[in-house]
Amino acid sequence: MPILRKKDSHHQHGLVRWVSNLWRALFNRQPYWLTSTPRQRRGARAERAAARHLQRQGYKILATNIMTRYGEIDFLARDGDFLCFIEVRSITEGQEGFPRPSLPRDKECRLTAAMDAIVKQRGWQHRRRRADFVEVYFNRAGKPVRLEVYKAAIK
Repeated sequence: MPILRKKDSHHQHGLVRWVSNLWRALFNRQPYWLTSTPRQRRGARAERAAARHLQRQGYKILATNIMTRYGEIDFLARDGDFLCFIEVRSITEGQEGFPRPSLPRDKECRLTAAMDAIVKQRGWQHRRRRADFVEVYFNRAGKPVRLEVYKAAIK
């Protein structure tokens, strides 16, 4: 069996970099295998599950992970006449079952500010819009077991 030389290990890293760049180009997001912490990986899984669920519910996803100076909006989607700004939260089952659904007040304020900035920047003031909230519930094994969509959850 050949010994892996330093030159070969650089080639392998180059291949990983190439595949990662291709993934970003195709899917407009960082590859899930490069997401570093368990919390980030769970968040990425929650976003993928939420996207599938929203598409089955009739939403048309226009953009993902939109960054503004106020924070990130997970999804920009269209649902009928509405332009929807969607926040995804993941919740893991605890000792007493699932905690009560919630979105912290500061997160709500940042989401509203980000939503207003995007609307103003793109000239969408005349469009009907709302902020939706999706919760993805994971069991202790890390599998999504339930998804809840709250329409117009943020005023």
